[in-house]
Amino acid sequence: MEASDNLHVDQTASELTEEPCYFLALPTELILRICDFLDSDIVIEVLGKVCEFFAVLAADDLIWKTRIHKRWPNKRYPLRQVDAMFDWKQACMEREREYRRWTDISNHINRTDIPFGFCVDVVHITSSNHLIMGLRDHTLYSIKLSDIPMPEQSELGDGDVVRDVDTLRLSGLGGRETFQRVAHKGWIWTISSDEEKICSGSWDSKVLLWDYAGQQLSLYKCGSAVLCSTMTGNEILAGTFNKTLVKIDTRVASPVSTILIPRRPILCVEETPNWAIIGNESRQINIMDKKTLKIYSTLRLPAGFPRSMSLKDNLLYVGTKSGIHVYSFDEALGRLTFLELVCL
Repeated sequence: MEASDNLHVDQTASELTEEPCYFLALPTELILRICDFLDSDIVIEVLGKVCEFFAVLAADDLIWKTRIHKRWPNKRYPLRQVDAMFDWKQACMEREREYRRWTDISNHINRTDIPFGFCVDVVHITSSNHLIMGLRDHTLYSIKLSDIPMPEQSELGDGDVVRDVDTLRLSGLGGRETFQRVAHKGWIWTISSDEEKICSGSWDSKVLLWDYAGQQLSLYKCGSAVLCSTMTGNEILAGTFNKTLVKIDTRVASPVSTILIPRRPILCVEETPNWAIIGNESRQINIMDKKTLKIYSTLRLPAGFPRSMSLKDNLLYVGTKSGIHVYSFDEALGRLTFLELVCL
């Protein structure tokens, strides 16, 4: 290559390096592809505030709806039909945060060993960030989550436990707001709460009402082992081994009524303002009208009996050995509609 050719190549390279390259000059499709490698939080909360172009992109619901379905193509989302006001941008950020949290459990999950007994049921009190647990050694255990030590400090020494009659104060795990109390004469099968009081049900056929300091408020005899419960305000619904649903008003001293649910023991129960949703060992889910105390409709699961249920925002999650069955619940009609089976 001659000297003149070398000079020409150097000049061309110089021109290429000096000419500015603008990111926004790229095709929109390429910019979106680049954004796919960034967390949605960064695209929305950082890039979205850089200029008007990125602000428009961040506000486009179709982009975030498409992003969700591309990342989780085999997962129906959302599970129920949404209206025009659904915030796809916020939904995408929250879904990705949860996904990161559960795929990197080393940074988000700590293990705390409780040396008193096996835990059968648990409820999280969101207002005070307490975890209330029912144990097989007949005790009710409360701990504040923010007081759980890091994993390397999780083992309790002899000096961490202070015994006082039937109450165990765990000074190493939360001070005066943490307690363990011998509550029943049998396994504690169910714990529920209305964010103000705690309800515990046990194999000893009793339902007990507690305050957050661990002091017993009321006692109700249910005639058979209590396997599940739900609590809303002054009302407690408790399902028992002898196929009865016990309705309790905490303002009176004894249960208000008992309703026989045919066939098998009641394993789980949820309630809405108008309905009680009852799962039993015969693979049935019964919808009961709370005013008339009559079974309004019955649904049979395709496989397995309901081991647990959770109702949130009119979505009912039913746990069985085959997975989690997801239903939408129509409050006006008292009707369940199957949406999805999530296999575990």
